[in-house]
Amino acid sequence: LMVVGINSFNRRTEELDTATPHVVFQFQNVPGIHRMNATNDNTTGYLGSEMHTYLTGNFLDGLKSAGLPEAVLLGPKRPVWKGYGQIGAHEIADTLWLPTERELFGAGPYSFGPYSKTNEESSDNQAYLEYYDGDGKRIKYNSDNNANGYWEASPYSASAANFCHLSGSGRAGNAIASSVGGCAPAFCVR
Repeated sequence: LMVVGINSFNRRTEELDTATPHVVFQFQNVPGIHRMNATNDNTTGYLGSEMHTYLTGNFLDGLKSAGLPEAVLLGPKRPVWKGYGQIGAHEIADTLWLPTERELFGAGPYSFGPYSKTNEESSDNQAYLEYYDGDGKRIKYNSDNNANGYWEASPYSASAANFCHLSGSGRAGNAIASSVGGCAPAFCVR
């Protein structure tokens, strides 16, 4: 695990401010792989995805079994676009999640992209995890020590079949939802 932000979710607009002191941790590398959905569909967004169910169920249960006390976890309010063809964002307050494109890139500059819905996931309503100030810091490795792409919570804005994804070189991109990709979740500790 590594620290990727301190009080990151307190820096958004007052409407969404949690005002709780916290440290944001993310897996330094890719601890596992999983697909976003069984089919190539992002129309239910991250909240309706198979990945969301996996992270908030089995993965989170595994962390708690390994000794992460639930009492220290903070579920910050995070708006995530509802998906292709949808208007608005789901307000998600999970204690374990995939970061959005804006949380990883801020307002830019992007090497490629942005690929998310910028008016639904904007710098006004999204936190920025300040550790990620360059593509090189976004690179994560798998258990074979090879650079591995990994998923973001953001649905891809130009297609109902894809979610945003980081390439093995740490650049913004997208991939079809049924692809098996890296999973590098984050969580806040108060």
